[in-house]
Amino acid sequence: MSPRPWYPAKIGAVAAVYFGAAKLGLLAAVAQKVVSSAWPPTGVALATLLLFGVRFWPGIALGAFLLNWTSGVPAAGAAGIAAGNTLEAVTAVLLLRRVADFRPSLAGLRDVFALVTLAALVSPLVSATIGVLSLWASGMIERAAAGHLLFVWWSGDAMGDLLIAPLLLAWAHARRTRWPPARAAEAGVLLVSLLGLTAVLLRPPTGDEYAIFPLIIWAALRFGVLGSATASGIVAALTIWFTVHGQGSFVGSTPTHDLLLLQMYLALLSVTGLVLAAMTTERRQAEQAARESEQRYRTLLENAPEAILVHQDGRWIIANRAALKLLHAARVEQLVGRATLDIVHPDYRAIVRERIEREFATGEPAPLLEQQFIAVDGTVLDVEVVGIPITLAGRQGGQIIVRDITERRQAEQVVREREAEVRRSRERLEALSQRLLKVQENERRLIARELHDQIGQALTAVKLNLESLRSGARGGRGAKAFPLDESVAIVEQLMEAVRSMSLELRPSVLDDLGLAAALRWYADRQGRRAGLAVRVRTQLPTERLASDLETACFRVAQEAITNVARHAGAKRVEVDARAEDGTLDLTVRDDGTGFDVAAVRGGTTAEGSIGLDGMEERVRLLGGDFRIDSQPGTGTTVWARFPLTEP
Repeated sequence: MSPRPWYPAKIGAVAAVYFGAAKLGLLAAVAQKVVSSAWPPTGVALATLLLFGVRFWPGIALGAFLLNWTSGVPAAGAAGIAAGNTLEAVTAVLLLRRVADFRPSLAGLRDVFALVTLAALVSPLVSATIGVLSLWASGMIERAAAGHLLFVWWSGDAMGDLLIAPLLLAWAHARRTRWPPARAAEAGVLLVSLLGLTAVLLRPPTGDEYAIFPLIIWAALRFGVLGSATASGIVAALTIWFTVHGQGSFVGSTPTHDLLLLQMYLALLSVTGLVLAAMTTERRQAEQAARESEQRYRTLLENAPEAILVHQDGRWIIANRAALKLLHAARVEQLVGRATLDIVHPDYRAIVRERIEREFATGEPAPLLEQQFIAVDGTVLDVEVVGIPITLAGRQGGQIIVRDITERRQAEQVVREREAEVRRSRERLEALSQRLLKVQENERRLIARELHDQIGQALTAVKLNLESLRSGARGGRGAKAFPLDESVAIVEQLMEAVRSMSLELRPSVLDDLGLAAALRWYADRQGRRAGLAVRVRTQLPTERLASDLETACFRVAQEAITNVARHAGAKRVEVDARAEDGTLDLTVRDDGTGFDVAAVRGGTTAEGSIGLDGMEERVRLLGGDFRIDSQPGTGTTVWARFPLTEP
């Protein structure tokens, strides 16, 4: 069913409530029978329009008209007064909503101040002005009394806005929850105390009426706006009743003066309670918002993928799951409560302490810093940290976001090592190229010298013998005079020299008979030349190995044996070549003086390292591994492993 048919009934109900409240207010009418120093209907009208909407203004107008008309005011005057009362309530609502963004729950100080200024001080001027003019126009008052009645009317309406409106608004917004027994008992004690103390204070001897204020403060601090408005309403009702009946602290002068003192007292009582209640409510709301915000912060922090820690007063107070995992902590207690600098590596503690002090002093986040942390188990971690100053529970603190960069550092170290290795390899290759050029030139020079000194001289001798033979033949000399034996010997020497040179360049035995025979031939040859005892052991397949593999293996052994003969001062050399498990392993071991491998390999321009680099390069080109084991005084072992299949 549409609520529209009920609208007239609701208007009637509002009018009835207004009319009843007005009848109570007329009990304090001393200046004029329809002008009261305490006018509850004003608060009823304001609360009604705030809670249910301005569309209920006809109920206010109807109730006001009936009250004044039945109180002896002419119909025209009653209509004017009703219009003023209605406009007062509507004006107050519009000012509160459009100017102050008023909240009827009175949840903040701004709402209380708006109620006091816009509703209690400003809007009653509308009703008082129109009402006094209506009474004067109806002949109900003299012109001389208009000013006094205007003040009484305004102050009475203000009392209604300060006492009745907050009471109705507070109860309308009260939570419909059951109080715990302790809180209900406290409220009961407060109520009994208010009734008893107010009754006591308003009986002779009087003058201690302000002693009720501690109870108003109690109600405001413990029960908020609801407690404050209710307590003020109870005290106001009792005080007005006693005053009207000639009792209490506010009697003894003229009725108007007595009611003026009462209005000031009640206004101070109500405003004090409302302000304290609003401040208490705001503080509780702020605390609740802070708790909720902190809870949201903790939830977000706990579920963050990054490691986050929070410190305050020099100690860790929060560590999320990612932080526990990063720092190898099984329980949060292993981190929370520890000193902030405990997990920082000693080398970085001074820097971190300075960063924290700067954060707190400037309030600015600290820039990214790469440093080291010490995990719970003592592991040193490379991390990068960003610091952010924060406030928790009203106190200064700091939050750090930590990212583990240990793997990145290790990767960077590997990259640096690889780059250094590449540089060293490039330098060795450059040195090797230069050495090869020199060796090539030396070989050419040696071959040229051999050709010139030995082969050239032998050919010259043969040439001279042939010319001698030709001259003898022409001169008639006999063949016996020609040195044939000498020429044959020269040719034989020449053939041996050419054969030796050919073997030095590339032994034919390697091509004809294979790796095993070539190793034995070269070892025997160098052993006889250098006086070495060379033993060669081979275990090779019956099928010939790949030509490149045989050549590389032979050249490595050749270089190793040559180095032994030149530098080692050895007496025995062992050469072992065996093929098994898909690899060809070559080992050349001597009992010589040995050398510092690192020192020789580190000197990339040293002539002694060129041969080693050349051997390693041959092995690497075929996808193999190369190693030299040697120490001064312990001999040397050269080890090379070649894959039997192409890499």
